[in-house]
Amino acid sequence: MIEENSRPYITVFGSVYNFQNANYHIVIKNFGQSASTILGFCTDYDIATLSLSQDHDPFSNVVGLTLAPGQSLSCPIDVKKLPKDIGGIGFTIHYSWGRKNYHEKNYLKITSNFNIPYTRASSEGKELKIISYALQEIAERLPYAISKHLASVMDIKLSKLRPSHVQGIINDLDGHRRTQEKVLLTIKQILNQAVINDFIYKNVAIGVSLPPKQKTQKRALTTKEQKEIFGLKLPALTRSYLSIILYCGLRRGEAWALTKKDVNFKENTISVDKTVSLEGGLKVGPPKTTASIRTIPMPDTLVKILKPYLKQQPGMFVFGDSSGIMSDRDFRKMWDDFISLYNKSKGGSKDIRAIADDITPHIFRHTYATMLYQAGVDLKSAQYLLGHATIAMTLDIYTHLDKLNNVDMSKKLNAFLKQDLVKI
Repeated sequence: MIEENSRPYITVFGSVYNFQNANYHIVIKNFGQSASTILGFCTDYDIATLSLSQDHDPFSNVVGLTLAPGQSLSCPIDVKKLPKDIGGIGFTIHYSWGRKNYHEKNYLKITSNFNIPYTRASSEGKELKIISYALQEIAERLPYAISKHLASVMDIKLSKLRPSHVQGIINDLDGHRRTQEKVLLTIKQILNQAVINDFIYKNVAIGVSLPPKQKTQKRALTTKEQKEIFGLKLPALTRSYLSIILYCGLRRGEAWALTKKDVNFKENTISVDKTVSLEGGLKVGPPKTTASIRTIPMPDTLVKILKPYLKQQPGMFVFGDSSGIMSDRDFRKMWDDFISLYNKSKGGSKDIRAIADDITPHIFRHTYATMLYQAGVDLKSAQYLLGHATIAMTLDIYTHLDKLNNVDMSKKLNAFLKQDLVKI
């Protein structure tokens, strides 16, 4: 483990340096933590034929050189000289560290029609904004919902970009926490690539911070939202999953881990004694607290949905197939497809969200808690049904709902005292 953390790591990659007359460069760089001596360097194509100068043979004397951590060697080539039937060049580099020898193989996809990736036309006197192919690739894949927030810094030279510029973008998105997180992550990824390609020496976004999370009170789905969601043409699996987390208040992982044996149509109950964890891969195991182990009554609405669904569902899991439980990838696809369908039904699109940002599995669970409150279920029973470890968690929800419904606490207290529990 010590060796892997401190060893050198020399590799070959392609880049385009930030000059107005940019050329493609082959770069050898030590990304490791220790200095290393190059013992051998070979390619499957004679790169000497790609030299920009007749008198220069790229990397002809690289063998024997020692690269310190972070140090790199660069050589420009003329990709137009590549034969049309060549789709790339393979590289093998051998290097040593102490008594250890290493070798790395890389394949660069370069063709004669490779275009130097100048981005949007730069105005006169402006530095090219994104030169590296890797940066270009990231930038072009950004959805408009993210890229539109970067417009304010697109005319700033990379070398002139400061943490204050990035912080300004984040501050302008105040009140949109999820968008702030996505934009900051994107900027960090782009600037990391700029550092790797030696355009800048440090990532100025590293020190940028998100504002403290504001404690937002959770809300329930409105009656209108519930009707809209269950009025969609949903696949049977999706409809069943949404129905369980709404009408039984299960957590995301609890519903995901259900087996057919957990659903009792004789008693019309669902038993919860396990959950799905995604730490270190998908695992089904016991819940974090014993309070989460419970048996929940199913309302008739849920029974009508689950009975026909489970009759045609293969395998032992409620959500899965004959090979086992639904995978993480399939779960995310199910949820994303549902959100996309709901958003489209409201007039939204891929880049325009027409539904609330908080449509998550948890809002269905909170809606269930609200149903318990509205049905007059007492605190202790609600704590059990929700699987709360402490009654304080349930009380917090009920107290908030009391405030929303303008409940007169003095009337509730008087009603309690009239029960003749204590005579004075």
